[in-house]
Amino acid sequence: VNWHTGNHADLFAESATSFKGASFYNTLSATDHSATRGLTSATIDRRKSMQRWTLGDSLAYSGALGGDAWIGGISVSKEFSINPYYVRYPTLSLSTPIAVPSVMEVEVNGQVVSQQQVTPGRLDVRNLPLTIGRNDARIVVRDAFGQTRELSSTYYLTTTALAPGVHDYQYSLGFRRMGVGEKNWDYHAPVLLARHRIGLTNAMTAGGRVEMQPGHLFSGGPSFNFRVPFGEIEAAASVSRRDNDWGKASLTAFNYTGRPISAGGSVMMATRQYATLTPNPINE
Repeated sequence: VNWHTGNHADLFAESATSFKGASFYNTLSATDHSATRGLTSATIDRRKSMQRWTLGDSLAYSGALGGDAWIGGISVSKEFSINPYYVRYPTLSLSTPIAVPSVMEVEVNGQVVSQQQVTPGRLDVRNLPLTIGRNDARIVVRDAFGQTRELSSTYYLTTTALAPGVHDYQYSLGFRRMGVGEKNWDYHAPVLLARHRIGLTNAMTAGGRVEMQPGHLFSGGPSFNFRVPFGEIEAAASVSRRDNDWGKASLTAFNYTGRPISAGGSVMMATRQYATLTPNPINE
């Protein structure tokens, strides 16, 4: 509750409850003269597949070179936060045979992160706790006879790339909502926004996006993310058609995070006729 001079007050309320695995969410704002419904939705999480279904109001976003929109409808997306321990991006793995009982010490960027006893067999070290950007990892194995073996590697970690076989997506279908926080039921034309990415290899992730307003707008195209030893590269292209006007756009970006230097940049080009569901300030 906010109290203003002149004996005026306004209220904002947020409420949520759960019932049999579903959560129900609603917001409401009110003044001295009226009350306005904000966002209303029901959400169901499928924990095993880390999938989230939302029925009601939700924000849909179609990815690079795309737009976004508040819609009232149904949305299904991959939600990695359901399992915060799931590793969705490519990480460094090292392997070596062990003949006798040994002690393994793992160092990342000069800091010891693990030390433990290992038994004879093949030693596989996976999902090392790396930081974003360039990392130097070293594994020291000391056996019972005092012999020492070292494994070292340099690895560039990025969270924009996905591990092989991992999917990241959002599909949203419904009616576009305008005036959120100003009007209760301001729903307009039906729209579709979708994006999907999949990790093909440890170094390459491919995807695509599309957004549509039937009879008025279409926009979509492919995207790629590359993890390279010296950074990460993103590339995307798209075409659009609004009424009878065709447009096109492209994006290229590079980013490097290291110590002590980090650098990056991006270039996006688009024709004046290029359009998404987000209004174009140049050509609305």
